[in-house]
Amino acid sequence: MKRLVITPDGNTLLANTRQNSMAVWDLPTASKRMDVLGEPIGLDREGQVLLKRNEEGVAGVRLDSGEEMHLQALDPEMFELWQRCLVTGQRFRLRLDVEDVFGVLPVRILRIEQDPRYFPSMDSWALAPDNTSLVVTLSGEVSGEDWAAGACMDLESGQRRFKFNVSRFQRVPPICFSAAHKQLLIGDNACHLSIFELATGNSLREIYVGGFGMVTAISPVNEGLAAVNAWEPVAGMGQSPFSVQLLDLEHVEGERMRRARVQAVLRESQSVEELEFAPDGRTLAILLVDGTVHVWDLVADSVRELAVNP
Repeated sequence: MKRLVITPDGNTLLANTRQNSMAVWDLPTASKRMDVLGEPIGLDREGQVLLKRNEEGVAGVRLDSGEEMHLQALDPEMFELWQRCLVTGQRFRLRLDVEDVFGVLPVRILRIEQDPRYFPSMDSWALAPDNTSLVVTLSGEVSGEDWAAGACMDLESGQRRFKFNVSRFQRVPPICFSAAHKQLLIGDNACHLSIFELATGNSLREIYVGGFGMVTAISPVNEGLAAVNAWEPVAGMGQSPFSVQLLDLEHVEGERMRRARVQAVLRESQSVEELEFAPDGRTLAILLVDGTVHVWDLVADSVRELAVNP
């Protein structure tokens, strides 16, 4: 599950700021409702019940009341596949096990094919919101040189659907999705943001971003508006090198270094871990490395701080 989630009605924000815990916030009042202990797995389609796992097993929690619900009392059909499956990876064996917590579907085993002479290992993996794909990034070494790559795997067949470039300078490159548009968002080692169609692997856009980082989100109501984080090592005197940029993907200049028009910039004091648009596209939630959550009202250009965890 993502570390930062806004429910479909736009009223609740969930922030995974500590290990095995998720803070639940009421967005309209900026008040904290509760902390849910356990590993978060996913939300139901209506955004009312959170699946979680702890030592006692898997259960549901109602986000309005905090009431815990036994797994047997929940309808599996209320949860998208990518919101109800656990993925366990064996990094050096290049194996991924996908388990439906309801037990409706059998465990699926995916094996990543890679030449062992390249000393490969898996760095990160995530189920995609199209319910048919699993995305993985790998890295290794060959002839004294580091390498990194990514692949989108088909859940049904276990075959690789397409591959893509990732940054070999980031140990664990972020895997980001646009759930609304069924897209994969990834940054490569040349400061490019690449956007792929999950179903086909078609490259939809490739945009140069002025900085490293590349945690990305696409507006659910405007496919041409992206938010990216950027670490800019040449930031001006007295400026933080960390920022969140709003990019207009419909207005791109340059032939070799295709830059999108920057609509707005929010300077942050530290690096950004995750970005999430509200369903109406008017608000952007930002999770910082220390657990601080900023909510950026894109219309009023104002920022609220919801949480700080030491």
